[in-house]
Amino acid sequence: MGEEDAAPGPVYAYEGPRATGEEVEISVPIPQEEGEPKTRTKKVALLGARKGEGGKASYPNGDAYAGAYFDGLRHGSGSYTYAAQPPAEEGEEAKPPAGVYEGVFKKGEKSGVGVMKYNDGGKYHGAWANGVRSGEGAMYYANGDIYLGGWAKGKKEGQGTYTHTATGARTAGTWADGKLVEGTFTDAFGNAYTGTFTATGGYGEGSWAMAAPPPPKPTKLDVIDRYVTTAWTGAWEADAAEGATFTHGGQEMPIGAFLGWCSAVGAAGCFPDWKWTNYFVEEQADGRVKVGSQQSTGKLAADIPAIGPFPEVKLSEVPADSLLLTDAGAILPIEIGYYTFDADLKVTKIEYDGTLDEQVEGVNTLESTPKVGPPLLYALAGKDLSPPPPAEGEGEAPAEPAE
Repeated sequence: MGEEDAAPGPVYAYEGPRATGEEVEISVPIPQEEGEPKTRTKKVALLGARKGEGGKASYPNGDAYAGAYFDGLRHGSGSYTYAAQPPAEEGEEAKPPAGVYEGVFKKGEKSGVGVMKYNDGGKYHGAWANGVRSGEGAMYYANGDIYLGGWAKGKKEGQGTYTHTATGARTAGTWADGKLVEGTFTDAFGNAYTGTFTATGGYGEGSWAMAAPPPPKPTKLDVIDRYVTTAWTGAWEADAAEGATFTHGGQEMPIGAFLGWCSAVGAAGCFPDWKWTNYFVEEQADGRVKVGSQQSTGKLAADIPAIGPFPEVKLSEVPADSLLLTDAGAILPIEIGYYTFDADLKVTKIEYDGTLDEQVEGVNTLESTPKVGPPLLYALAGKDLSPPPPAEGEGEAPAEPAE
């Protein structure tokens, strides 16, 4: 097949509204067999310029436009699709990347606010002028980087911030012709350089400010150490897992029932000189932490409020010979307990089974019954802290067999 038989290539096509075209007269000479030719004249309306909403155009290179026109040019709101193009030849101007622009046009060019979504995954949302990025805008690059700031003639210009997503670094300052000339570079660790930058992106004249090292991650021992004070202030909740429990002498309760009592006692000022001492804290092979805790009450100075399973104690009703009314107060025995943690270093369980430690010298372990914990404290206050009622079915005599 010869070249004259080849299929025609793509052509420009438009459909949509137009302005009223100019009416012109066309004269055509008509030859006669004899004499002078006659002239035939006809009025013809030419196609008007593209104008109005809803125009659609397709271009030979595969691009397409849908939107408003005025005076034959794209003008107003519209959508322009840039088809993928072959690479530019040597010396040829770079071709626009494939993508879709949705926004405002003026006199045939992207001008105003618009969004350009590139086929590689990048996106620009902001101001345009004369077909290029100009004004304030945000560029979201295909690799995840983000630039927020000024543009001029398609390049970064003025104040802006560039975030390097992969490394966590950030550059912010004054840009010119697409390059940062002065500002601050901050790396992912918080170290910051402030000053000028060279044309190749290197550091010019400036200074570094090194970030302080991050604080060490808390350990189980740190959490237990915090409980010595947070139990009385209410801040213990930050270190407790949801549903955490406290067990003493076989009686299990929500952790808030016991530590909530401590917080209430602390808020009421019942024992201003209470001292919680952990004589040893040892992490076990199973992940639990073993502690040897001792409580020194100091002098009781106010009524103990009722909370949870613990009854109110009136200061006026405490026996006159109670250790709680002495300046030193009662020094309770050292109890062995175990703390259990979850993966987030939140306490899930605190257990004291009543085991005492007799190895630490110089401490008062009290010859008293009950010997430990809340029952001992309330006994010293003249209150009987009864154990909880047995669960349904426990401790009941078996039913007599039917005759």
